Amino acid sequence: MHNKHPNDRANLQHAIDAASTSASQGGIPIGAALVFDVAGENLLLTTGYNRHLQTGASAHHAESDAFLILTRALDSLQQRQGDNNNDDDGDDENAKVRAKLEHILHTRGVQLKDLYGHLTLYTTMSPCPNCAKEAIASQVRRVVVGDNKTYFGNEKMLVDAGIEVVTMQTDSCVQLINQFVDSRPDIAQQIGVQKVQL
Repeated sequence: MHNKHPNDRANLQHAIDAASTSASQGGIPIGAALVFDVAGENLLLTTGYNRHLQTGASAHHAESDAFLILTRALDSLQQRQGDNNNDDDGDDENAKVRAKLEHILHTRGVQLKDLYGHLTLYTTMSPCPNCAKEAIASQVRRVVVGDNKTYFGNEKMLVDAGIEVVTMQTDSCVQLINQFVDSRPDIAQQIGVQKVQL
């Protein structure tokens, strides 16, 4: 485990806000954010939230949602660069993420192939095995976890892969899960989360 960065709390709040969005939709309150953080520049690229209950897709986790949004924007950017096409594709979220990526490419000289090595994944809860594997495969630099008591995920897997892991144990992350456990104990038991004391 490693040291917190000055912007970790603010960046984790983006993931907490995403988790709150899921909760407001009747979903599992887990959120994630991908942030570019190099040489003092801190740029939120994407957020995602668990959509399992909303979509019925059991693998639609917060971390995978954030990675999927980023991957779509990267694919769109590469396609546009190859086609020299500057037409808007009509997807506001994709266009916003793509604009942030273009900013990084032009101001920081980061190559697309190296982008993930400059990212921190913020997640409200310790990642499950599949999300940990996705973070490893993407080669993110850091993972900041808001809560690892309600669900103990695969932080060791991340550390063993050379990813810096920071645990913040934030009350607001725990409260979101505690409220979910109270309201949906059947689902909470299925996914392996438990209520903990603050």
